[in-house]
Amino acid sequence: MIFLYSNNISYASFPVLDNVHYQVEETIETPNYSNSNSIWSVLSLSLSIIGIILLFTPAALGGLILHVLAITFVAIGFNKDLKGLAISGFVLSLISLILFIFLIIFSG
Repeated sequence: MIFLYSNNISYASFPVLDNVHYQVEETIETPNYSNSNSIWSVLSLSLSIIGIILLFTPAALGGLILHVLAITFVAIGFNKDLKGLAISGFVLSLISLILFIFLIIFSG
């Protein structure tokens, strides 16, 4: 019964002092998306590689659509960082589009 009426009982396994106060400071960093404009070059290169793979499958029309999208993303990516990826995406798309046209012409 004595435990119910006592105010100074501490159940912690370490000494608890009532007069010590700790201040907790939290810092939250917001992500910086200012460099996210280089995604267009990476996307153009990725779409052109996937389009080349699809060019030799029955889904060649899907590859053609991906190449058109890749060239569109290259046009955006030329103005941003990572111009080398944009140039390589453009070259791969042009080569595979020319190859696609030759396959259509010579396949009959």
